[in-house]
Amino acid sequence: MTYLEWGDDFLLGVDELDAHHKHMVDLLNRVYTACLIQKSAAEFSLIVTELANYMDYHFSAEEQIMKKHGYPGLNEQIRGHEEFRKKMEDFIYGITDTKYGTVIDKLQLTEILAGWVKEHLTGDDIKLGVYLREHPLL
Repeated sequence: MTYLEWGDDFLLGVDELDAHHKHMVDLLNRVYTACLIQKSAAEFSLIVTELANYMDYHFSAEEQIMKKHGYPGLNEQIRGHEEFRKKMEDFIYGITDTKYGTVIDKLQLTEILAGWVKEHLTGDDIKLGVYLREHPLL
């Protein structure tokens, strides 16, 4: 089941980052599916943790690329990444603490996470893609 549809508006034109972003969207859709089919709290938590771990990996890789290319928006991107990491921590804590135990709660949180991902990909990361295409490493 699909909550966030992958589309050309997410493409940066940087193969490594595009592959990361596509996988991120796939994981988000797995979280959504887990909500709909009402996976157990433990199974749901595993999927959300997988997304959080992948996001952390992706953010680290993306930040290294930005540093290597001298991206002027690095600090802003890092702040955005930290904001998302905090949302993920709160989300995972809420699941394990049964604060967000109902399907409706999980769907609302999934909507918030998906909204952040979509906004980040089509906003901050599109700017990054333009910069990286205009400033390739020699």
